[in-house]
Amino acid sequence: MNWRPLAVLALALLAGAVPALAPAQNPAAGPAIWSVRSGGATVYILGTPAVTPKGLAWNTAVLDARLKGANSLILPATPKIEALKMAKFVLTYKKSFEEAGPMEGTLPPPLRARFVAARTRLGQDAGHYGKWKPGVAALILSNDFRKTAHLAVGEPEKTAKALAGHNNTPQIHVASFDVMPLFQGYVTLPESTHQDCLADAVADVDAGGARITAASQGWARGDVRAAMTAENGFRRCLAEVPGGAAFADRLTADTAAAIAAALTKPGRSVAVVQLRQLLDRGGVLDRLRAKGFVVEGPGG
Repeated sequence: MNWRPLAVLALALLAGAVPALAPAQNPAAGPAIWSVRSGGATVYILGTPAVTPKGLAWNTAVLDARLKGANSLILPATPKIEALKMAKFVLTYKKSFEEAGPMEGTLPPPLRARFVAARTRLGQDAGHYGKWKPGVAALILSNDFRKTAHLAVGEPEKTAKALAGHNNTPQIHVASFDVMPLFQGYVTLPESTHQDCLADAVADVDAGGARITAASQGWARGDVRAAMTAENGFRRCLAEVPGGAAFADRLTADTAAAIAAALTKPGRSVAVVQLRQLLDRGGVLDRLRAKGFVVEGPGG
């Protein structure tokens, strides 16, 4: 089992469980950018989709201009994987992630039928998912879906990093987070939660790549409401994983804190924040407002 894709997918699970109330935006020259101000300091925030089509074209001119002379580019938290800890975890808990027989045979008939249809659509046979429990199969299915639909995780962030490099803008990550608590939570998941996670993954496959393409194109033209239509992901699954919601909350708090710290320095900085983490109730913008900072919508 290749655990590294699961670590990347763990970050995708951290999209919040509460729908954002994002107003419709008029088409713009590029993606929506928010500003947060305090005295003579400003942080411009680029909200980004969790997943986009590979090679999505978007106008980077505004972001490039904001990065010129900026104090820093604040980037999302990154997963931390310690090889020895991961190896020990796999050796200790591998059986906890496996069924006694083929996984498909353990599923309720309606979910089994949907899963078989989804994996067949992706060109995968039952053996590809073997005896992995449904929650693990959900992560593998999502990875298969992204490959088949030519989707990518974090491409806007990579573009921002390249622009920052071109402008000699210092780059800082909010934090690095240990993925082990998320995997530990999976160890004790009841079968019903495993099935909910798989159902969420199947629903994404059922919705298809066209939905993500349309949402990403909306994002590229500054239409926030359109962009948010594909920002659901593993909402129910995350809510049911022990410690998952608290972990997501901590990352949101850390992101808001990093932006607040940047606002103590005169001048401007730029931050890249996933849309749902940015716009959810209790998300980054709400926390910054609660700290007394002035938050302005796109174009402000």
